[in-house]
Amino acid sequence: MDPGEKEPLPACPVCGASRWSPRRDWTGLRACGGCGTYLNDRSRSRHEEEARYQGAAAQAEEGDSDLAARRWRWAGPLAAQGRKDGPLSVLDVGCGEGAFLLAARQDGCRTAGIEINPRAAAAGRRQGLDVACGSLFDVGVPSGPWGLITFWDVLDQLEQPPEALRLAARHLAPNGLLIVRGRNARMHAPVKMAVLRLRRLAPAGFTSLLRVAGLSDIRLHPDLPRRSWLSVPAQLLHRASLARLYAFSSVLVSARKPAGQPGSSQGLP
Repeated sequence: MDPGEKEPLPACPVCGASRWSPRRDWTGLRACGGCGTYLNDRSRSRHEEEARYQGAAAQAEEGDSDLAARRWRWAGPLAAQGRKDGPLSVLDVGCGEGAFLLAARQDGCRTAGIEINPRAAAAGRRQGLDVACGSLFDVGVPSGPWGLITFWDVLDQLEQPPEALRLAARHLAPNGLLIVRGRNARMHAPVKMAVLRLRRLAPAGFTSLLRVAGLSDIRLHPDLPRRSWLSVPAQLLHRASLARLYAFSSVLVSARKPAGQPGSSQGLP
């Protein structure tokens, strides 16, 4: 394909439809005519979109270590449920400088990460972390099987979310846990917060992708508490509705690999 030629719009990762609306107002948002998933149509190809992250300066956000520690305190025990073998093995896709992996390593876990930003990957390696630099679709999944694989605010930025989950699930240990966190389209898309994300998925979109990847025991969780008054109403609404209303700005969902499915121990080419 000519470098200047724009690739055709992809099929919707949730329902497979190819009916996208025209761009909404001043944004790059297009809505799927089949299920309402939003696409941010801003790049001419996957490699052009990925270049936005490869060239960005790696800057750790204030409070990263504290947030990573809270995430680990929640995710670690959840992943360990039902385990009888040794230390948990943890893979973080889009690990940044590795704050979450450092928190897991302090508890004796074997850890590895994938990070597309060379500066962030280098920062993680300087801390002794095993970080593969590049796109998940190019570098593949480090050798497993992994007891826990996480996508913190990553999956809805990828060109092919279903394929990313299939690659990860292949290297998940039997009964291993996969955790995804991403922006909630029901909250963000209507107010046109369309920048810096490739896709916007509603909670049902995330759960559908995990189901298609062959995972089970799929559960929506209240988003982890943040130091913001905005999280308080969502938490209260969620509890008062007996978890039927999900008004969090981000979706937090977990799923397990069925115990009967083997976990691959070989890295992908």
